[in-house]
Amino acid sequence: MDPLVSSNLRVNNAAGFDSSLGVHKVPLKAKEVCFGGLFTEIRGVRIVVELYRAYRKAFNMASQSSFDPLKELLQIIYETNPPAKPVIGYSWVPRFLGQPPVEMTKALIGGVDCDEVYPNIFIGDEGSARKKDFLQAVGITHVLNTAEGSNFGQVNTGVNFYSDAGIKYLGFDLIDAPRTRIIDCFDQGVNFIDEGVSSGGKVLVHCLMGLSRSTTFVAAYLMIKKKMSAKEALRTIRKQREVRPNDGFLVQLLQLEAKGLDK
Repeated sequence: MDPLVSSNLRVNNAAGFDSSLGVHKVPLKAKEVCFGGLFTEIRGVRIVVELYRAYRKAFNMASQSSFDPLKELLQIIYETNPPAKPVIGYSWVPRFLGQPPVEMTKALIGGVDCDEVYPNIFIGDEGSARKKDFLQAVGITHVLNTAEGSNFGQVNTGVNFYSDAGIKYLGFDLIDAPRTRIIDCFDQGVNFIDEGVSSGGKVLVHCLMGLSRSTTFVAAYLMIKKKMSAKEALRTIRKQREVRPNDGFLVQLLQLEAKGLDK
């Protein structure tokens, strides 16, 4: 096997991935599901996604040079780290990044994992999205759910969930997988974020863990509305929060950037 392929193996969830994109189903008594770097065993099969092959098929990357911009984005992600800081709304809870046991304790105590990554724009997890008293305390007026749905890896809220809090809502049914066409939702999502900020409100953009889907939308907002490059957008976000969009989403941010340069 190509060493690059071997080094980029990922285990993904059972959302019906197409074998033409490099997905191999191996019958087992249990399957290993990888989400946010955590492995969980449930009944079924093991689905292995070979990211390298998926990129080549989904985005027509015919030459190795196509990967150079992606490598630059990955370098920014790995080299830019936010400072330790208290949890928003729960300043008495210490936050020590890079120490999972403490992060888990923080989540249990505070119930939220949320950061203001740009003035009046917040990225958070499911816990922050569901804790309406927290949202009201922070002053959130708009919630963009980039993981809407009731399946594994999704957050099942909606307009009715926030109606009593007076919070405007928009949701996208998106799976955190490289092949997901998140770019098709950029215009509507970015306009929703802009509406919230322009009206003097505050916007929470969330997915399940506040790492990939939500970050991609905020990066798209910074690129479209603030005229940042993909690198500038990711660096801006990473200075405030540890995030990691999947490589397929990073490629689509590069496509968005190229589209803007062509105008």
